[in-house]
Amino acid sequence: MYLRRILAGSAAVVALLALSAGGANAQSKLQQLEDQIQQIQQNDQAQIQSLQQQVNELKEQQRQEAAQAEVVRQQAAQVEAEYKKASSGMGGTYHIGGVTLKVGGFIESATIYRSANETADVGSVLGSNKTGGIPFNNAFLAATGTSGSSQGVNNAQIGEFRESARQSRLSLLATGSPDPVTNLTAYFETDFLGQ
Repeated sequence: MYLRRILAGSAAVVALLALSAGGANAQSKLQQLEDQIQQIQQNDQAQIQSLQQQVNELKEQQRQEAAQAEVVRQQAAQVEAEYKKASSGMGGTYHIGGVTLKVGGFIESATIYRSANETADVGSVLGSNKTGGIPFNNAFLAATGTSGSSQGVNNAQIGEFRESARQSRLSLLATGSPDPVTNLTAYFETDFLGQ
C-alpha cells in the first residue's frame, strides 16, 4: 500500500512535468510508470489470492484435524466405557448382554487325622463295620490277599492322615431383566465333596 502511494505520487509528478514540459519523452515515461503500477497491482493481487488460498487450506486442514480428534475422543470414550464395564467383572461380576453373572465361592483346605483309619475323606462314615464305618478294636474287615485268600485287617489299629480340598465351593448368581417389569434370578452352588 505504501509503495503504491509512492508510485502514484511519482506518476502524478511525472504527469505534471510532462504537461508542463509538453514533451513526448515525458509522455513515454508516464506510460512506463503507469505500466509499472499496473504490474505491481497485478502482482499484489496474485499474492493476496495465493495467501487467501493458503489460509483457506489451513482452515480446511484444521477442520479435518478437529473432526479426526473428535472421532478419536469418541473412540477413547467408548474404549474407556467398555473397560469400566469389563473391569467391573474383576471382583467376580461379569456383564454378558443383559445378564449379570456374579461368581463366588471359596477354597477350603482340610487336614484330617484319625486314630482309626476309616479310609474316608472329610466326612466320617457312620455305617456298619461291614460297609466301612468306624472301625472298632475287635472288628476285622475281610480283605482279599494276592493269593485270593481272605485275611483279617483291623483298621482300628492304623492311623489315618490325609489332606483334602473337596469342601471348596463354587457359586454362580445370574440376574437379568428381559423387560422393565420382570426380574429373573438363578443361583447355582456346588462343592466337590461326595461319596
